[in-house]
Amino acid sequence: MAQYEHLPIYKKAYDLTLYFDKIVRNFSRYHKYQIGAELRELSREVLRLIRRANDAEDKAPILLQNRERLEDLKMTVRCNGFGKISFFRSFFCFILDHQRFAYSLVMPAKAGIHKTIAGEDA
Repeated sequence: MAQYEHLPIYKKAYDLTLYFDKIVRNFSRYHKYQIGAELRELSREVLRLIRRANDAEDKAPILLQNRERLEDLKMTVRCNGFGKISFFRSFFCFILDHQRFAYSLVMPAKAGIHKTIAGEDA
């Protein structure tokens, strides 16, 4: 199992998870059990997917899945009036930039493998 605690993307996602746990405590009962539970679960899923991507040889599918979870989380934050908080905006920009970078590292390598297998790069 590869180490993942040192990764900047993991650290930021972990900070966001802790932040959601902290602010959800102050939600009203109605929001705590609906919106709060969704925010907590989505943020934890992002952490799990970062760990899985770090361990996997083929990172692309997991990174794409994580990007979908981040978009779900971003939509939940925006739909519930948190979108104006600058912490969220800067966090999502950071995470999505890191995911694009990681995906750009994985995809050219995969394209080269497919060309070699197809006999195009002989």
